[in-house]
Amino acid sequence: MASLLLDELRLRPRATIKKVVLDLDDNARLRQWQFDHTSLTWCERPRPWEIEDVVIALMQPPLNSTANQNHPFYPRVHAARAAFRAAGRAAIIGTPVQAPNANAHVERWVGSVRRECLDRLLIVDRRQLEHVLRVYVRHHNSRRPHRSLDLRAPDSIDTPITQGSPPIDTAVVHRHDLLGGLIHEYELAPAA
Repeated sequence: MASLLLDELRLRPRATIKKVVLDLDDNARLRQWQFDHTSLTWCERPRPWEIEDVVIALMQPPLNSTANQNHPFYPRVHAARAAFRAAGRAAIIGTPVQAPNANAHVERWVGSVRRECLDRLLIVDRRQLEHVLRVYVRHHNSRRPHRSLDLRAPDSIDTPITQGSPPIDTAVVHRHDLLGGLIHEYELAPAA
């Protein structure tokens, strides 16, 4: 369904390890569309599972692409699903075997994650690891100063650098702790 409504609802799919998914806003828009456009037909039967295959064969619902390849709508559904998967995928570039210099940027980032985060925590399960990595990636991209970017974060690279600094005696700095105080983020408080 989402693949057919990709353009109409302006959905933005993204890839995960196992599949292509939608974010919460896109899911809410898709759910609302389904609520607005769904109709229900009721057929009271004591054992409906006995006639389910017959009803599906007679109705030939176009979204049932596995058993409905002769339906005239099938090519459109198939193309829409392929476009949906392609819209959510990033290009995967293979690296040569045993060539660490080919992966230099990734190796450096993995080293930063290990030194700053993973070597200092006891990770007990996958869910905790994913949470820690999510927090670190958000910190790394939006708050952590990078020397190569004039001590700015990658996400703030488009914002201009403000010249000058407030006098030391009036500057108030707030610290936010992440991951139980393992990572600290600092920001100037607004002037009073």
